Formats: sequence, structure tokens, C-alpha cells
Amino acid sequence: MNLSNKFGYLLVLVTIALIPMAGCSNNQIAVTAGVGEVFTIGINQSAQITGEDMTIKFDEVIGDSRCPQNVTCVWQGVANSRITINYQGTDYSIVLNMPGLTDKAEEIFAHYTLTYNLNPYPREGEQISLKEYRLTLTVTTKANDYSSLVNDLKKEGYSVQEDGEVNQPFFSVDGKIIKVIEEDVQVFEYKDEPAMQTDASQVSTMGSYIGTAIVEWISTPHFYKSGRVIVLYVGNNVAVTGALTTVLGTQFAGQ
Repeated sequence: MNLSNKFGYLLVLVTIALIPMAGCSNNQIAVTAGVGEVFTIGINQSAQITGEDMTIKFDEVIGDSRCPQNVTCVWQGVANSRITINYQGTDYSIVLNMPGLTDKAEEIFAHYTLTYNLNPYPREGEQISLKEYRLTLTVTTKANDYSSLVNDLKKEGYSVQEDGEVNQPFFSVDGKIIKVIEEDVQVFEYKDEPAMQTDASQVSTMGSYIGTAIVEWISTPHFYKSGRVIVLYVGNNVAVTGALTTVLGTQFAGQ
């Protein structure tokens, strides 16, 4: 067996309720939504994601330079919004970037995918006040461990076979090899998400450096992460990268 080929590298109900507050003219609306349900919130409003120990608050619109409707622009522009996600008791501040001339965008958070849209869309000659802005979101879950990854791939109709183990010197845990559409995919499962994030943070944007190691890949590297797993595919099969993107979201590093 050619070990470099196997390892893939050469190492050199939405419920809406008004909360009455005596003497307060700025009542807040508390929204609850389940995973996969669409919900809409305005600035300073929050939504509780049922069953997930997660609350999302729409903090502010930082800026909106999206190309207005029916106007020809040299750049599509972008709308930047800030949200705070309280997840398992910890607050995370995230900026959502909504490109102009599009109707939705995605952001990856932990093992969730946030699909969102910011309305209203700009119109030529019209000013949008901050109180008009509404953020529409859907929160969906991704595979967060080895078993759910395999199950999700199979649910999507992809062939998956277990094919042994793998050790990479730049990761702190051993991995498992699965064949997805007859291509080797390496899966590294950690004890918890912080441990996974520690290793993931060592991978450079293009995947050519991992920590202090310089890696010369025999083909194109693709790194994905979700929950407690890092997934590495080295190759150019778009069917495989498509399968991994479907269940894990966009790659966080690689080419």
C-alpha cells in the first residue's frame, strides 16, 4: 500500500407573545422557533431555539451598501449585521455579511448552519430606518460526531464504508477512514468541541501549514469541521466535496 496515498499527504410552532412591561413603551417580542423553522426578528429582539439551549439576538445593522434594486452597480455591496448567540450559557458575537443581489446567505456556528436574509432590500432614492430592518433566519443542525456524520451521509443517499484508521502527526487524536463514493475521507473525532477547535485553529487558510508543520499535499486538501469532528478529504472529486458540504457546511480551510 502506498501510505502517502492512504494518508493523503507528504509531510515535509413559531409562538409570538407580547411581554407587557408597565411604564415601558418599547415592548419586546419573544419568539420561539424549532430547528429548521423560519423566524423573523427586529433589532433588539431575540429568538429562542427550542431544544437547543440557544438564543439569538439581533443587535444592530452595522452598514448596508447593497446595490439598490433596478440599479446597475460596479459592486454588489454588502449588508453587515451583528447578532449575539447565547449558546449553552456563553455569549458569542457574530457579524452576518449579506451580499447584495442575493436572497440568502449562510453562516456556520458550532454544528449549526444559520441561513439568513436581511430586509427590506434597498431601493433607489429610499432611506431605510433602523426600525424597519428585519432579520429572517433558519437554524439547522449539522453532523456533530462520527456516527451522525456517517448516518447523515447515508440519509443523503451517498455510499459510505468504513476503511480502517489513520494517524496524522498534526492532529492530537487518531482518525478513522471512510470511503465516500469510493474516495478516502478522514474523520477525527474529539472528546468535546473545544478540543476540536484547538486543533482546527492550527490549520492555515489554504491548509499548507498546520501548526509548525509544512504539508505538501499529493492533491487538493479540503478541511471541514462540525461539533466534535474534523473531516479531511484530499482529492478533486466534486461529488465528494458536495456530499461533505451538504452534511457539514462549507469547508473551513483548504483549496
